[in-house]
Amino acid sequence: MLFRFLKTKPSITHFPKSKKRSFTLVELLVIIAIVGLLSALIIIAVNQALIKGRDARRMGDIKQITNALELAYAFNDSYPIPDGNTTVCLSDCTSSNWCANLITQMSSIPNDPLPNQQCYLYNSDGKDFRVAAKFEASSNDTIAQNDGGLYSQYFEGQSTPGLIYFIGQKYASAAGGNWSSDSGTWVTASGGSIVIAHPGAGDTAILDANSGNVTVDVDSAAATLDLTGYKNTLAIGTKNLIISGNSTITSSGGTATVTIGASAGTGWATTNLTIGASGVVTCSGNSKINISGSSDISAGTFTRSTSTVTFSATTSGKTVKSGSNSYWNVTWNGSGGEWTLQDNFGHSSVLAMTLGTLIFNGKTYSYGVESTITVGSGFTLNIGTGVFDGNAWTSMVIPSGATVTVTSGTLGRLLDLAVSGTGVLTVGTGTIRPCRKLTISSSNFNAGTGTVYMGGSGLVRSDTLSTTQPFYNFTVDGTYTTMTVILGSDLTVQNNVLIKNSNAFLSPGSYTITVGGNFTNNATFTAGTGTVVFNDATKTSTISGTTTFYNFTSTTPNKAIRFTAGTTQTFTSFALTGTAGNLITIDTNTGASTFNLSDSTGTNQIYYTSVTRSVAGGGAIWNALVSDGNVNGGGNSGWAF
Repeated sequence: MLFRFLKTKPSITHFPKSKKRSFTLVELLVIIAIVGLLSALIIIAVNQALIKGRDARRMGDIKQITNALELAYAFNDSYPIPDGNTTVCLSDCTSSNWCANLITQMSSIPNDPLPNQQCYLYNSDGKDFRVAAKFEASSNDTIAQNDGGLYSQYFEGQSTPGLIYFIGQKYASAAGGNWSSDSGTWVTASGGSIVIAHPGAGDTAILDANSGNVTVDVDSAAATLDLTGYKNTLAIGTKNLIISGNSTITSSGGTATVTIGASAGTGWATTNLTIGASGVVTCSGNSKINISGSSDISAGTFTRSTSTVTFSATTSGKTVKSGSNSYWNVTWNGSGGEWTLQDNFGHSSVLAMTLGTLIFNGKTYSYGVESTITVGSGFTLNIGTGVFDGNAWTSMVIPSGATVTVTSGTLGRLLDLAVSGTGVLTVGTGTIRPCRKLTISSSNFNAGTGTVYMGGSGLVRSDTLSTTQPFYNFTVDGTYTTMTVILGSDLTVQNNVLIKNSNAFLSPGSYTITVGGNFTNNATFTAGTGTVVFNDATKTSTISGTTTFYNFTSTTPNKAIRFTAGTTQTFTSFALTGTAGNLITIDTNTGASTFNLSDSTGTNQIYYTSVTRSVAGGGAIWNALVSDGNVNGGGNSGWAF
């Protein structure tokens, strides 16, 4: 069989062409966004898990530390006490310092999982302790709030819940911020970055050269406020800042400023207030400062506005130093408190002296109050050798329970002065200076050997003087304005009466003035129907100036009365009565020349009196009969002996 092979071409199978397709830009972006979102969610979830894990570790660490502290107490009868009894980071604990007995109970002291940002805080007084870790997760705030501690963001272990504060130093950060912030305003060290909770009532708040502006945004507190070296502003605003310890405001290389807003409640309360070099406190409106200890603002600047400063110490030994600074309203109110001025003190408006003792220490207290000052029934004003100087428009009331002492200083210039009830006013050798009205009804007024001095500045003064107690010296002064004193009661002056100058007037009305020493009239004595009596035999009374008396009398044996040579005294009645062997004597003050006595009508009869260098006349009869025990000392005329 014959076979034939045919040549053929290989067959080719044809497939349909496929169209290749790539992602569009929009699709890629969507995919990337989805992947990024999923990644972010994963990261957030991981971070939250890490945060919760760290918080869980913190709770475990605090419980472990708390158990170790209880073991330490069992072995040592005391919890470890940090150096200086301050709040510390437990990471600083070593076997060679204050916490060696804690190390004994633990192989190592755990540290916060974020050691570069925060630490475990610890404080103890030996009998109680507090150890705390700051939570990161806000979801754990409920745990922190319900752990018996004091701080809502801290998980705390403590021996007695709420008993120990974190007493420590808290620095305002470089960024500053609101006082109440726990997320950046306060750090553990000057210029540091470890964030700490805001200061509490037991903490020291420090604002220094590395601190920014801080605003007291809510009512706040601290144990001590230190602004040494601070260059920015602490704004108290209208909130309250209570400092249970000291406030020190000193700036170096800048100006530390505290601004206090208007209408603050307590405003700024502190124990000891010191404004040092370049320190500034600026008050606005009716702001308030309460100082319960000592105060020294002499080296700084105090801008007062219409603020009120209250000194409220309750113990003695407090000092007040102001420098060139002055105040607006001032209140002294501290039961058992005692303040001593270190330099002159001044303010311009309301003064309240309620409780305590204020010692002038030889300084001047100046005030501009145009109202009535009532010294509190529990207040002692010890002017001593100092000066209490007003503006002649202020009245003062010293009631029962109040004590004012003037050793050798001055109480004045007062518009009116009243000592009532059992109020105590002791003058010593000093001066009291009411400018218009004086009323003394208390038996506890002691004139000492001082001077009651009526006269002041401003408008013409005319008012009454009423007193149940004697004065030592009494002066009416018209140097600065016309001054008229009208008696509203009898007046006893143990030493001298002086009507000082041409604008001074004294009018007894129908009352009696009893004088132990001199009577000097350089102006006007309006006699009325009153009586002037000279009664102290231990003093020689000199009558100076020219005066018209109504009744002029003395019934004190051995009383010596001297009239200025060449002067004329006029009387309605002139009556002197000594006793046998104890004559009253009248003569000139120089023992030479003569003096003149004048009465227009009637008879003037004297008894047991020695008369020398007296010229009697005016129309009346002048009897100094020897038969009545009188003695003619010579140089007389007009007398019948």
